[in-house]
Amino acid sequence: MKKTKILIMTLSVLFLILSCTSTTEPDDEVIIKGRVTNSSGNPVSDAKIMLTYYTESLNSRPTTTFSYALTESKRIKLWITYHNTIDTVKVLVDEIQQLGHHTVQWDATNNNELVLVSNFYDWHLKIGGNQIDEKLLLNMIYNNITGDDVNNYECFTITDDYGHYDFGIDKLPFSFSDNEIEVHDENGFVIDTLRVTRKVMIWAIHSDYDPVFIDSVYVNVDSKTVGNLSFD
Repeated sequence: MKKTKILIMTLSVLFLILSCTSTTEPDDEVIIKGRVTNSSGNPVSDAKIMLTYYTESLNSRPTTTFSYALTESKRIKLWITYHNTIDTVKVLVDEIQQLGHHTVQWDATNNNELVLVSNFYDWHLKIGGNQIDEKLLLNMIYNNITGDDVNNYECFTITDDYGHYDFGIDKLPFSFSDNEIEVHDENGFVIDTLRVTRKVMIWAIHSDYDPVFIDSVYVNVDSKTVGNLSFD
């Protein structure tokens, strides 16, 4: 009987440890979460969740045009990578081109022809032995995506069977650290760091419904944002 009680207590403690590990750790990483339903209040599964990022200088940038001039024939390579990585999104040009003015448009797709999510990306232009590396923001509006076109878009996450979704800070289309404001004392030492709150639109798209969104949602790195959406 004593051994049985010890075994039960051990199993109970183990269950509590495993329960805390499986429920609290992932939730600590979540920064945006919500639920998607239809007009009857029933959950909608397999809805793709997107974001549009608000910025004073740029509201929407679904495509990007690159222009450059050559004074002589040279090998040109123009490609896109994920921000601050060497992982290639798409190679736009890799060939010898003649002198003159050249224009290349990127339609925001990757090598699999899927439209990427709103995010920071890096573009690289190599002309002969010289290379330019710059950052760009891809910022998408999803109001016209319906039917099978939904399959052509990447997303941050997809709703589960209960209509729930969540994703962590690592998937956000911007970096809070880019706009951290350091507060200094009279001696110049950093005494605090203020983190800027970001404003986004949260979208849900699904092949069976017209897109829906929540406008002007504020996201802060120190708290969770709830965005519930309902298809008409």
